[in-house]
Amino acid sequence: MQVDPDIWLATYNTGRPHQSRGMNGRTPLQAFLEGLPPSATEAPPEDEIAA
Repeated sequence: MQVDPDIWLATYNTGRPHQSRGMNGRTPLQAFLEGLPPSATEAPPEDEIAA
């Protein structure tokens, strides 16, 4: 029962252009990721992964 909403949500966020002005064809996920600070998208150092 949850499969259909999950498919719709993934398509909504990754497969269609954002509907706001100035998004230049980016998807909502692209706009979100570009708005994050650089440290939030970097992989943690190896010593933090093992902790």
